[in-house]
Amino acid sequence: MKTNLWKELLIIGISALPFIYLKFIYPQLPDQVPSHWNLYGEADRWTNKTYLMYLSIGFPLFAYLIFWIIPKIDPKGKISLMGNKYQQLRTLMTILISAVCLIIIHSSLGKNEIFGGSAIALVFGLFFIALGNYFKTIRPNYFIGIRTPWTLENDQVWKETHERSGKVWMVGGFLVVLAGIFLNPEHSFMVMMIIVISMALYSVIYSYLRYKKLKEEHNSH
Repeated sequence: MKTNLWKELLIIGISALPFIYLKFIYPQLPDQVPSHWNLYGEADRWTNKTYLMYLSIGFPLFAYLIFWIIPKIDPKGKISLMGNKYQQLRTLMTILISAVCLIIIHSSLGKNEIFGGSAIALVFGLFFIALGNYFKTIRPNYFIGIRTPWTLENDQVWKETHERSGKVWMVGGFLVVLAGIFLNPEHSFMVMMIIVISMALYSVIYSYLRYKKLKEEHNSH
């Protein structure tokens, strides 16, 4: 997979946004900022604000390196065959990670704020919609996509699971967006978690049932 300089610079620029924003608001931050949130989106652990420096640099950098190296170590070589689709997916993931970092940094301005529950729901909801649209383009591989024992065992199960799950994730993403718009931060965060778990379970269960049915059809011939 050839590297496009301008697309690479775009990803690097998006990755740098949390650090740039942090440098801008750093003097306004309290000395102690949230470092962990419970299931209700409420801060339950605190640390020195220098933690945000490591977050704004380390998290995007780690993600950048992971998605850069995946095609190079993919034993099946299927990710490289995705071409521009993988680059778009990589950009999408970079936007998500940078957006989450920005929300964490911004929420640190107020100690009593619930961890951007509504904002997180909106960001992840839009991400799920976009990701669901990309599911059908993901080739069988060991790194990205719905990787269950049954999708990895059978290419047809992989294809059908991603096509079906893509639609489910798009609908789920739309519901998460609605939760972020109409519910308060605590409730929108909880709704998002329920929908995410439901979508993941659907994908796993569907892949198993589809594999089982195909195996039974094969054995009957």
